Amino acid sequence: MALTKENISFIDTYLENSNVLFADIRMEMVDHVASQIETNMEAGDNRGFYIIFKEYMLKNKALLLNNNKQFIRQTDKAIFNLLTKQLFLKSTLILTILLFCISFYVINNIRLELITNFILVIPILSVVPFVIIYLVAKYKFNVPRFSGIERLGFVYMALCQIFNFLITITRGYVKENSEISYYLISLLLTTVVVLFVILIQVTFKLLNNYKTQYLI
Repeated sequence: MALTKENISFIDTYLENSNVLFADIRMEMVDHVASQIETNMEAGDNRGFYIIFKEYMLKNKALLLNNNKQFIRQTDKAIFNLLTKQLFLKSTLILTILLFCISFYVINNIRLELITNFILVIPILSVVPFVIIYLVAKYKFNVPRFSGIERLGFVYMALCQIFNFLITITRGYVKENSEISYYLISLLLTTVVVLFVILIQVTFKLLNNYKTQYLI
């Protein structure tokens, strides 16, 4: 016996109110719960959807919420694998070499202090568009929350903090007309740009995956 759209919506709302906030996780749970209830009904349980659902959740809610946490951990692992795979692509290696050469050339023709100040701003500039797009999508167009996208936001912020820390330390060792300083700043600039390019690429890959899988 198939459940109605109202039954499915009820399960979805219940899980969302139970702190299963991400749409991708919730959709999988809704399918699982609905399947179990339909199985019970087909086996001859005629007590009605709400009674069967209530009984099922009393027995299985704790397990479902634990699965929610496990799913988020799996999402973190999947993001790490995507980032690692993107990092070791041939195109990323070419981009890294190209950016390092360009950075080294530019730094030799511009004051190092200006370059270090510019590097300090790059993480902030890269995060702002991500935050704006996310907020507009969520509050203006009511796009559902997806675990991979929001977990990537934590990666963005963590990298910002790490780079700000490294740049702050590095600035104390930078000296004008020092070849070591040129190489050091070139390496930092290249690393910052390449990693944030990778993050942007992975973000779009996840968005496309969610668009295809969940028809958003």
